[in-house]
Amino acid sequence: MTQVDFHFNVPDTGRYGCRLVRKAWQAGHKVVVYCEDTRRLASFDRLLWEFAPLSFIPHVSVRHPLAERTPVLLTASDADVPASHRQVLVNLGERMPPAFADYARVVELVGTDAQSRQAARARFRSYREQGYTPLTHDVEERDGNR
Repeated sequence: MTQVDFHFNVPDTGRYGCRLVRKAWQAGHKVVVYCEDTRRLASFDRLLWEFAPLSFIPHVSVRHPLAERTPVLLTASDADVPASHRQVLVNLGERMPPAFADYARVVELVGTDAQSRQAARARFRSYREQGYTPLTHDVEERDGNR
């Protein structure tokens, strides 16, 4: 069964997402970053290039010709994700990712704003209703920012 983790109280979901993707990739996992908001996904793409100047995280859009051979894919739709990449799914969006159950692990990133929290609560309930037991991780508390 898919492991679902909610990382909440994330002050900067973009930068936190980059660190999380880098960690998963360095551990040898293939990663799919999902966000239904294409502008936000494009912003995350740029951030992956800029956030750590001395390290490179190989990533492309799921529709790129090199997608099959690239460890990190970005997508606003689950339709074209190769089966080989269904290991770690990072959700930057506010909707529940399609076909999330096909992945070994789903990581939900929840910001500190009210809209992000409200959308995350709905996703949390939906996972539970489908028989999953999401784990929660308070990023702000863990990082000692409280």
